[in-house]
Amino acid sequence: MISIVIITLNEERYLPKLLRCLVKQTYKDFEVIIVDSNSTDSTKKAAMDYKNKFDKFRFYQMKKRGVSLGRNTGARLTKNNTMFFMDADLIFENDFLEKALKNYKQKNLDVAAFYLKTNSKNIVDRAYFRFASFIFGLLQKVKPYIVGCAMISTKKVHKDIGGFDMNIKVGEDSKYMEKAFRKGYRFGLIKPRPFISSRRLVRDGRIKMGFDYVRMFFHTLFIGEIKTDKYSYRFGHYHKKK
Repeated sequence: MISIVIITLNEERYLPKLLRCLVKQTYKDFEVIIVDSNSTDSTKKAAMDYKNKFDKFRFYQMKKRGVSLGRNTGARLTKNNTMFFMDADLIFENDFLEKALKNYKQKNLDVAAFYLKTNSKNIVDRAYFRFASFIFGLLQKVKPYIVGCAMISTKKVHKDIGGFDMNIKVGEDSKYMEKAFRKGYRFGLIKPRPFISSRRLVRDGRIKMGFDYVRMFFHTLFIGEIKTDKYSYRFGHYHKKK
């Protein structure tokens, strides 16, 4: 069995789509753990509507907010060795888990991330994710750099590297993989590609975010971790507070 850890903050719109995808999976041997960062919308209700559709399901609401905090909390709550971290805006085909786990095992990996694609019809969005996947693929044997919307790890690796660094503002997912990689754990990108939402590009502006992504990429690649709010890369800012 594997544990699927989903972090949320005001995800009433997207979370049901992800949960519907999980319900339809051909691979069924998993538990769902949703770690919520004290949402102000109907995220909890959206989650609980699906509680009885899974054999093992847990909704945990934190008092504090944070991406790394949420993932670390989810890892603490899991009872299984293999952990699949997901963002709430993912969607994928019905055989996604089955094929992903098969590819993960075939490559004999300890930690893994995914090549990406988007369900956006905008040509700029599609080009962005294709280019990002290309660059990540080139770097995977040298310095892991990923989009952390979908990641696979294990309890052993997570404990050994100290989990996700809660001091990092941007790129905590890449740093997680890099720490594992530097300790000798096997890292790689796997398929099939999940669909990731382009909502951040739409909300914050494609030109601005494209420029910021490039700056953040080179900052983490050549300078180091981003531990300030220099890039204003926020978590869960898609809905106004009620």
